[in-house]
Amino acid sequence: MSGFPTQLRPTPLEIASGMILGIDCPTPPLPPADGRPPLKALEDVLSRALQSSPCMVLFSGGRDSSCVLALAVWLAREQGLPLPVPVTYRFAGAPEVDESYWQELMIRHLGIDDWIRLVFNDELDYVGPIAQRALQTIGLVWPPNGHMVLPALDLARGGTLVTGLDGDGLFYWRWLAAVNFLTRRTRLNRADLRTLTYYLAPAPVARAAGLVGRGSLVPWLRESAARELRRLWADHRAREPRTWEKRIRFYNTMRYLSMLRSSTSLLGRSCDATVVNLFMDPQFISNLAAQAGRFGFKDRTTSMKQLFGGLAPTEVLERTDKPVFNVYWGSYSRTLAGEWAGEGVDSSVVDTAALADDWANPHPSFRSVLMLQSAYLARQHLEEPAERER
Repeated sequence: MSGFPTQLRPTPLEIASGMILGIDCPTPPLPPADGRPPLKALEDVLSRALQSSPCMVLFSGGRDSSCVLALAVWLAREQGLPLPVPVTYRFAGAPEVDESYWQELMIRHLGIDDWIRLVFNDELDYVGPIAQRALQTIGLVWPPNGHMVLPALDLARGGTLVTGLDGDGLFYWRWLAAVNFLTRRTRLNRADLRTLTYYLAPAPVARAAGLVGRGSLVPWLRESAARELRRLWADHRAREPRTWEKRIRFYNTMRYLSMLRSSTSLLGRSCDATVVNLFMDPQFISNLAAQAGRFGFKDRTTSMKQLFGGLAPTEVLERTDKPVFNVYWGSYSRTLAGEWAGEGVDSSVVDTAALADDWANPHPSFRSVLMLQSAYLARQHLEEPAERER
């Protein structure tokens, strides 16, 4: 395992909780907004990607990947470049994550023929053969299903894979309901009163309130670890800026985003391919912050329409449903969890009996997956570096 910056490897508490909190101080600041619409910044990035061969787009049929594909196809035609090739994953025997309706709607809208569809059973399991390849190459990554880019990267060897990863993280703003109410864009419902109260409270008060009555965020943590996690959680939530523009700059420094950027880049390098996470482009983020100003967009649908209206069907831009992917906890994970004897997990941080109970559930918690992968690495004698600080 090599190449992953030491400061971006998950700490024991992050591994045990499955939560990546705080900011990454080494992240370079965003460039100044250059006055162009955010989409123009994306076009610059895509233009370079389209000039590589092959140029693949990871395409699930969701709003983000659909908009990325639509922009890439439009730009290729505008510039007379080869069309990008969408790569779609489908999961046999998992109708709950079937997005074929949305995928086919988008492909028909774009009028493209070259479309790669890969069908998986449980090869993408959290500790299945594809995950093992990633774990053995760069160690633990965030998110724990980050290995899923590898099949698409194999197809993009020598070229570029474009993704719309973390659009949810970019466009989500926990203060949105409060800001919409205070700017009279929407009414406040009872469920949003708590958000408004936190929004108006000074940061020290909001932080103190976040420590009260929340219980354990992760039930298998030892009490000292749970207490530390609650402190970090309250600090993180209290620090989130109250204006959109500042919040976007805060988002760009989040530790989990730095880990995501680094892991996809390293996996791309292992496949001799370049990964372009379009929504993580610094110039785009900076121009987006400036465009939406102090109060941001009214909602996610409004942001998508303003950015991508005319490129993707309105039905896609207005889509709000999203499948929950439980397909990564398959036979490999079940086998390892059933055979697990405590290896790879720090028992000073984790109550291993409580963790075993979670793994025995029909649907184990996503927050426990890094520990499952740590157990796999321990079995392979590929433990993560031991010198990390909690």
